[in-house]
Amino acid sequence: MKRLFARFRKAWFAKPCLPLPQNLSNLLPAGKAFECRGALEAWVISGGVTDQATANLLARAKDAAWTEDEIEKIHIYVDFFSSRNAAAYERIIAKGFEKLDFDLFMVACFSLYVLDRFDEAYVLLSTLEPDDPRFSGYPSFLSFAGFIVMSAGKPISEAVHYLDLGVPNGLSETPFLTNASSIYFEAGELDKVELIRKKIHEANMGDPQIIFALSCIELARDYYPEGFRLAEARYDHPDVDRHMNRELLAKPRWRGEDLRGKRLLVHGEQGLGDTVMCARYISLLTEAGIGVALDCQDAAVSLIEHNYPEIQVVNRDTPAAVNLPFDFWVGAMSLPHLLNSTAATVPGYSGYMTVSDEHRTHWRKRVSDSARAGNMRVGVAWSGNPRHRSDRRRSIGLDAMFSYIQKSQGIQFYALQTSVPEFLPENLTDFSDEMMTLSDTSALILEMDLVITVDTSIVHLAGALGKAAWLLFPYRYEWRWGLEGERNSWYESVRVIRQESHGDWLPVLSKVFDEMLPELVTNHAGGVQ
Repeated sequence: MKRLFARFRKAWFAKPCLPLPQNLSNLLPAGKAFECRGALEAWVISGGVTDQATANLLARAKDAAWTEDEIEKIHIYVDFFSSRNAAAYERIIAKGFEKLDFDLFMVACFSLYVLDRFDEAYVLLSTLEPDDPRFSGYPSFLSFAGFIVMSAGKPISEAVHYLDLGVPNGLSETPFLTNASSIYFEAGELDKVELIRKKIHEANMGDPQIIFALSCIELARDYYPEGFRLAEARYDHPDVDRHMNRELLAKPRWRGEDLRGKRLLVHGEQGLGDTVMCARYISLLTEAGIGVALDCQDAAVSLIEHNYPEIQVVNRDTPAAVNLPFDFWVGAMSLPHLLNSTAATVPGYSGYMTVSDEHRTHWRKRVSDSARAGNMRVGVAWSGNPRHRSDRRRSIGLDAMFSYIQKSQGIQFYALQTSVPEFLPENLTDFSDEMMTLSDTSALILEMDLVITVDTSIVHLAGALGKAAWLLFPYRYEWRWGLEGERNSWYESVRVIRQESHGDWLPVLSKVFDEMLPELVTNHAGGVQ
C-alpha cells in the first residue's frame, strides 16, 4: 500500500493549494476540501493529526460555514492520507461522491486497490470511459488504472489502452514511467518499453522507484550486471519495509567490502522463492572465509539448515533476526550483484539442495503407500498466494487445470501447494495438511517423476533440487525467466512453457497435457517394462 501511495501521491496531488499553517486557520477560507487536499496531506505526514485535532478542524470548518458535504470531504482526505482506506472508501460511497467528485472517484479506486478488492475497483473504474477527458490531466492515475485492470484479471489490452492515453502527458512524470514500463513489458509492447527506457536514461532520473523499475527491464533482457546494480535502488525505495526489515537500514550494509574474517547477515527479503533462489550464493560466501548468518521465513529454516549447516539460520520474523551479532548485513537479492553474476554464470545451475534422510524416508513411504503401480508420479501446483496482486496473471483456474488432470491416463498427480480445495479429481492426491515446511514439500517433490507448476516457490524448489519441472508461464510476467524460449538462467532442470498471448492458458495446457505428457507417459511405460 505504501509503495503505491508513494508512486502516485506526488503526481496525483501536485496541484496548487494553500500552505499548511500551524494553527490550521488558513484552511478555512477556501470552503472547498479539494483546494486544501495538499495541505491536508502535509498535515498528516507531519504527524500532527489526532482524532481530537481532526474533530477541532471539522468544527472550525463548520463555524466557517462550510457545507456538510465539504466537511465530510475533509474527513475523507484525512482518512485517505492516514492510510485508513476502508474508512475513506465507505465515506465516499455513503455520500455518492464517487459519482459527483472526480477526485474522490480516483481516491475510491485507489482505496479499493490497496484493500485488495480488485473486482470492485474494476467495476468502479469502468463507470467512466477511459477516454473521459478528465483523465487527461492525471496520466499517473491512468497508469494506476492499468494495474486495476490487470489485478482484476481483465484483458491486458484494456490496461494498455489506459497507458496509451497517458503517454502524451505522462512521459515527464516519474510515477507514470515507473508503472507504464512494467505494464508495457507484461503486455509484450517492447517497443514502448524501450521508449520509456530511453526516456528514463535521457532524463537521468534519480528517483529510486523509477531506477528499480528500469532494473527489471534490464534483468528481463538478461543484462544482469546492470540490472542487479540498478536494483540496489530498492534500499532507498519509500516502501522499503514492504519486503525487508527497516531496522536493518540503520546498520552497516555490505556494498562489496572485503569480508574475510567478518560476519555477514544475509537478510531473506521478499518471498520464499527468492530465498530458495538466492541460497545458492551462501557457499560462495563461506568458501571465501566469511561467517554467515541468514534470516528467512520460518517455513524455510529447516531446509536451509540442512543444506548449509555451517551457517546460523533464524526465523526473520523474530527479534533474534535483527539482534544477531554481525559486522555487515545484505539483502539476499543483492548477492547476484555483489558476487558478479551474469546470466551465463549463475552458480548452482544444475541444482544445489537436498533434503534430510528423515524427511526423505517419511515422504517416500507416504507416496509409495498412495501410488498406483506403474503410474507416473507428477506433482502439480496451479496457483499461488491469492493475496499476491499478480496472482490472477500467474495462476490457472481450477476448472481448466483439473479437467486436464482428470483425463490424463497413466499418471498419479500430487498437489504440491498448501491451498487445496475439498473436491479433487480422483487421480490427484492431497497431502497439503502434512506439508509443514519447505523440507516436507522438497521431499515430496523428490518422489515425483516430474513437476508441473505455475510461477510460485514450487518451481524454485524443484530447480534447486535438480528435479525436472515444467513452468507454466504467462506471456510476459517476471524478469528471471527471460523473454523467450524454454531455457532460463537459474535452473537447468526447469523448462519454461510460455503463453503465446497474454492471459490465454488453454494452448499451454493443451501442449502440456495433450502432447508433452502423453509422450512422457509412453516413454515411462516403456522404461518400466
